[in-house]
Amino acid sequence: MRRYGVGEDSVVGVMMESSFELIIGILGILKAGAAYVPIDTTYPQDRIHYLMQHAECVVVLTKGA
Repeated sequence: MRRYGVGEDSVVGVMMESSFELIIGILGILKAGAAYVPIDTTYPQDRIHYLMQHAECVVVLTKGA
């Protein structure tokens, strides 16, 4: 996380389905001293953009294909 500029007082968006990787990601965020904002993958694009912008997310954690 720190490699991507995540540290204390950072906010990370988390846009993943429930999984083992989600838990690992959240633990990594918390260990870095950051907070996270859960973002539902089924939200419309405008809603996702609004959440990310107003939460001032530094990065968004997703699960790649």
